[in-house]
Amino acid sequence: MSAAAIYTYYRSKAELLYQVSRAGHVALLYEMQAVFARSATPVQRLRNLVLTHVRFHARMHTLARVANYEMQSLDGESRRAIIELRDQTEDVMREAIRLGIESGDFETPDLDLATVSLLSLGIDVSRWFVPGERLSPEELAEQYADMALRMLSCRSSGARAQATTAVGAQARD
Repeated sequence: MSAAAIYTYYRSKAELLYQVSRAGHVALLYEMQAVFARSATPVQRLRNLVLTHVRFHARMHTLARVANYEMQSLDGESRRAIIELRDQTEDVMREAIRLGIESGDFETPDLDLATVSLLSLGIDVSRWFVPGERLSPEELAEQYADMALRMLSCRSSGARAQATTAVGAQARD
């Protein structure tokens, strides 16, 4: 398809950017909502959300990079629509963390900061991830999920206990 043929479907570059951004944000939101809705402990739910979020940004890195890093190019109405979708995704993650705090599985002094931090880590994957290099999207997501649980002082994380033991052993060496 030629560049000129695109305008058969979109009135302008701005509309194309909005539709690409919207498609990416809607797809991620639906995946996150589906993961949240599954029966799980707070630790499992948060882990699954981080896995989903990071895999999405690695697998769909070009779409996600455009959707997240070109928002300033959207007009006011389009930007507000995308921000609303982002806010909904943020709400899903925030509620998962809140449930973990409520259950005693997570500990963080600032729920909003924890939420934005975890989402920012995943979003930034789209900026640097290169398929076929060091880690697959799945391997990367696993490592991010482990880090997320440690960030929240997850009491139920075997990864946290192993990391603490490994750090202690290094300190003794």
